[in-house]
Amino acid sequence: MSTVKSDKLLYTFLRYLVSGGLATGVHFFVLIALIEYQLTTPVQATMIGAACGFLVNYHIQFHWTFKVSGSHRRFFTRYLLISALMFALNAQIFWLATMPEPLALLGSLPYPSQIPQPKNIAYWYAQIIATGIVFFCNFLINHHFTFKSIKQVKPVQ
Repeated sequence: MSTVKSDKLLYTFLRYLVSGGLATGVHFFVLIALIEYQLTTPVQATMIGAACGFLVNYHIQFHWTFKVSGSHRRFFTRYLLISALMFALNAQIFWLATMPEPLALLGSLPYPSQIPQPKNIAYWYAQIIATGIVFFCNFLINHHFTFKSIKQVKPVQ
């Protein structure tokens, strides 16, 4: 891979990281506001927050992260499909990581003694693993498929 191409991919990845962080911030802001003002139940609040983060993330990725132009119908449909697949992948990885044997292994991992350890730390580790895998899979699929521009085909002469 050429240096220019790898630099472009790195900058795209960094923008992807920022857009995901902003979308997560929107998710948490909506979640906290809805709960603090007692407007919904916690489950409804996280679902509404996730939907807001999803929409914000799509627009940031479309306009800034991947810098594409074209039909929102095409790109948003792909984004929705890939997001649903990543949702399922997250659930599958989390489920596998929380089977008795892996869960026992995760529960035995060292934890800093300076920080009070949560009661069920193994679940936290399972989610961190799932989130990391989904994050990288999502980036690669969004980069190579979801936001891939249609190449202009030169007419045959």
